[in-house]
Amino acid sequence: MEQAQILDEEEKVELRVVDTTTWGTPYQNEIVSEYEMATDEEKLLVPYIERMNGNISVYRGEYEEAVKHYNKGMLGLRMLFEMEVPIVRDQEHAVKLIKEVEILTCVNLAHAYIKLGQYHYAIKYASQALEKDP
Repeated sequence: MEQAQILDEEEKVELRVVDTTTWGTPYQNEIVSEYEMATDEEKLLVPYIERMNGNISVYRGEYEEAVKHYNKGMLGLRMLFEMEVPIVRDQEHAVKLIKEVEILTCVNLAHAYIKLGQYHYAIKYASQALEKDP
């Protein structure tokens, strides 16, 4: 089992990476891979899981992999609002998700795209973050 140190928000967190080809814990991987069968509570975790997996990828210098995880997290977030019966129904919960997931993921995507030299995408996601939280 491999250990990684990453900077998440303002403190260092030690993470145990179980499977370096898919990241995260077996439970997290199951939630993401079996999304349609997941409970609403588990679906709420997907954007957080994928943001953290993206952070691990950035720590390792694997920016293309990070972009995949961040985009999967953004898709998971969008699905919470756009399903036939949306999981997020109240404004307070929506604002919390936007602050905790969308804004941070957009900033992280901008960083990853800068590292990849894809500046047009970096500008797009940095601008998106600024629109939500000037």
